[in-house]
Amino acid sequence: MNDENEFELNGKWYHAVPTSLKKHCCECALYEEHSLCFRSPGCNPSERRDRRAVVFVECENNGDVIRRMGNRKLASWLSRQLVLFLENATGCKIPESVRMKHIHELRAWLDCQAEKETR
Repeated sequence: MNDENEFELNGKWYHAVPTSLKKHCCECALYEEHSLCFRSPGCNPSERRDRRAVVFVECENNGDVIRRMGNRKLASWLSRQLVLFLENATGCKIPESVRMKHIHELRAWLDCQAEKETR
């Protein structure tokens, strides 16, 4: 969707976030590269249909979200995804005790020192 609230520039997606006019440009993801700023939709209220003052931030991808998760949350999420996959693939319900064991094992693995890759 390319519009004044979400658009693509140079292969990256950006979305509009409301801001105060006082801090306008320095908060914007396009601030450092002025050529992108001039190719983006308007950010001042007078230039926009919705009359909001906005800055543009780069849209996050799943990897960005996952990297910010702590190990506890990531272990829980990974376990939940695996359980859903297995239950859907087999039609069998996985007991809660098995789920909890896997969450603790995943968390222990995530907390371990990374090992060097061997080839």
